Amino acid sequence: MNRTTGSIPALLLTSALVTGCATGRLPLEGGAPWHLHTIDDELLYGDSHIELRFDSPTRFSGFGGCNPYRGEYRYEDGAIDVLSVEPVGHDADCPPDYQAQEARYLSILENATNYHEQCQLLRLRSETGERMLFKR
Repeated sequence: MNRTTGSIPALLLTSALVTGCATGRLPLEGGAPWHLHTIDDELLYGDSHIELRFDSPTRFSGFGGCNPYRGEYRYEDGAIDVLSVEPVGHDADCPPDYQAQEARYLSILENATNYHEQCQLLRLRSETGERMLFKR
């Protein structure tokens, strides 16, 4: 085996680890939006799209699948305290399943107590143990 080609996978793995993949801190201000992938390991309905963006160290906004929303939070050492979540507008044409999914998402978000960010993944957990996985 050629020693040069055998070391390329190791070099790529080392490069991925060095690029800051494991931060453990909440991404703030101006970062790319987080896209919800699962709620309690269940995929979202059909082509629905739920997004979360941290706009500042105390404010967030996003799209819940039917309507935009905004809110306020604070965080420290893996704990997050969502102070408020407020839908902005109401889409009467949104299908009932999507409306229910949005209501569940906003409820879990409002009750989030724990977060972990690593390698373009963000995990939020509510005080009742419900989990959400976001991807960039």
